[in-house]
Amino acid sequence: MRARLFSIASRYKYWVTKARELGIDFGARSHLDNREYAPRNGGPAEYSLPQGITPGQAVVQYAINHLTEREQVVGENDLRTVALRRAVGLATPDQVNDEIRRLVKQGTLIESPPTYRMPNGDLDSPVLSPAGWRAHLQELKGWSEKEARQYVDKAIKRGSLEPAEKRYTTQKALKREKAILAIERTGRGQVTPLMTKEQVAKALEGSTLSPGQFQAVEVIVSTNNRFVGIQGDAGTGKTYSVDRAVKLIDSVNAAMATNNPQDITGYRVVALAPYGNQVTALKNEGLDAHTLASFFHTKNKGLDAKTIVILDEAGVVGARQMERLMREIEQSGARLIQLGDTKQTEAIEAGKPFAQLQQSGMQTARIKEIQRQKDPELKRAVQHAAEGQPTKSLEHLKHVEELRTASDRHQAIVRDYMALTPDQRKEVLIVAGTNKDRKEINTMARQALGLFGKGKEFETLNRVDSTDAERRYAPSYKQGMIIQPEKDYKRAGLVRGELYVVDQALPGNVLVVKDRSGNRFEFNPRQATKLSVYKLEKPELAVGDLIRINRQDPKLDLTNGDRMRVVSIEGGVVQLASLKEVNGQPERTVSLPTNKPLHLEHAYSATVHSAQGLTNDRVMISLNTKSRTTSQNLWYVAISRARHEARVYADSIKGLPAAIAKRYDKTTALSLQQERERQRRDSIQPRTVSDGRALERKQRTGLDGPSSGNARI
Repeated sequence: MRARLFSIASRYKYWVTKARELGIDFGARSHLDNREYAPRNGGPAEYSLPQGITPGQAVVQYAINHLTEREQVVGENDLRTVALRRAVGLATPDQVNDEIRRLVKQGTLIESPPTYRMPNGDLDSPVLSPAGWRAHLQELKGWSEKEARQYVDKAIKRGSLEPAEKRYTTQKALKREKAILAIERTGRGQVTPLMTKEQVAKALEGSTLSPGQFQAVEVIVSTNNRFVGIQGDAGTGKTYSVDRAVKLIDSVNAAMATNNPQDITGYRVVALAPYGNQVTALKNEGLDAHTLASFFHTKNKGLDAKTIVILDEAGVVGARQMERLMREIEQSGARLIQLGDTKQTEAIEAGKPFAQLQQSGMQTARIKEIQRQKDPELKRAVQHAAEGQPTKSLEHLKHVEELRTASDRHQAIVRDYMALTPDQRKEVLIVAGTNKDRKEINTMARQALGLFGKGKEFETLNRVDSTDAERRYAPSYKQGMIIQPEKDYKRAGLVRGELYVVDQALPGNVLVVKDRSGNRFEFNPRQATKLSVYKLEKPELAVGDLIRINRQDPKLDLTNGDRMRVVSIEGGVVQLASLKEVNGQPERTVSLPTNKPLHLEHAYSATVHSAQGLTNDRVMISLNTKSRTTSQNLWYVAISRARHEARVYADSIKGLPAAIAKRYDKTTALSLQQERERQRRDSIQPRTVSDGRALERKQRTGLDGPSSGNARI
């Protein structure tokens, strides 16, 4: 295929000038800063593009792919900034803007209707369409629709509501969300109930199930819908409900075998979860459990009409994976039970399908009766958090300590951790807001335990947070990064599971890597897409260290998220023992050879994402009220991990209520489309003279009413 060539030198000066005019700040994430591209074979340093692809198309498509992997709806500033970072030496800012306009015109990009926010840089101001502001004011002030309409129109004209940033979604995202909802609707009434409701009631007579748990069991075994949900607050016993449902399914299988001895195929239950620690918890309940990723990689899944798939923590599954799973369930004739809590952390990937499915009418049982918390005040705190009342939740915690600096907070946490007995420490979970905080707490804990300087340094690998678009783009890789192919790439000479060190990126999107023997390989990452990317680190490991596995290893039966303890280091082998014990001894041990980097990290502290699904006696939480990671979701997940005590260490007690009240919800393509439709309908509604008179009356008596305080827009 012929390629079009573009000189970096011919583009650079114009590009920098225009970028400054547009106010683009590339910040620390620019992969191209101070990077030089060496000529190949004596020729000029150039980029190449496939025939028929313009530079503007290439960089804007990169930005769309990169951003929409994590969010279904993206802001215009982010879209332009990412595209312009990618455009160095390749496309001009004008070409980027022209391509965005072209995609909007042809419908590939769907533009949001105009939205508005309060001025003066109020970051917590709602960003709403005119229709959204009207609804907001009707609820807040009790105004009529006519009063709210005229008031919002006036506010926009006088500038007390100012235009917000444009947002975009894609046709691809919209089609995916519509497909998920359509698959669920098509599955209604399509399967035979395993038991009648009367049979379920009789089988569960005298049980200790809460009303919500009873409803969950009933839905699982008596539904005639292919897809159902269990929406349960944190600590309400969702997994226990599944366990009771599985026992009823076993009884159905036993009855089938008795009535028809020739038919030996009963119903099979398979459990899936996004993260390894959740899979471990499911296995501990006796379920056949796998990570969602490993399930997708399995060729012969054995799904059929007698397979019941349980998806745990469905709230952290993105739209891409949910659509794929639901299609496989539908095509095989199986059933899918989704368990989760839409109020906890959301998917890292784009979309929130579990919430959308519930809103669209998927049959859903709801469990609200909290079982986990044993301390009455802690239970009240978690109940308020579950109800979206974080400030009231905070009032019921017994230990909230103010420490201005991160270092002081972490030292206080480690101090309180060390004040516990060794057995008590086994049941402590330390939650940090960021990875940086997590690592600092790990270091301090090791020092306090006397492990620092007592072990040996080992090479370990920690995953680099990157999108698929970044992994396909050679300049995204930095020298010294480690790549691990997830399949053989014979043409490039890359072998599945082997480790390669990144050497450099060359023009033409060529990545140069070396194996452990120093052999050099060149390939285009657009043609080798199944790559895991890691950063090489050299932490100290000592006997007694608490560690977390960060990559699945089926051969050693290790799951991503497994927490274990180092029990010996000798002869080039690190031996790990499970934390779970049987008769006072570790349930299992694993030996890891150290002739290649290890996939593990210290585990004295965890981020909130890796903490979700865990349960411990005590939880210690480090919070920075100014951090974007501090939110209502984080607060709810963190305090609800504890059975007996949750201790909070924050930089500001005064600022804590506002910080934990903030929500950062995922956006959806369908919600943007619905905004557009509301705006379209609104634009054709007639305006009457009486509307204007109502506004005049409102203004004469005070814009916000006689006793509404100082809130104004």
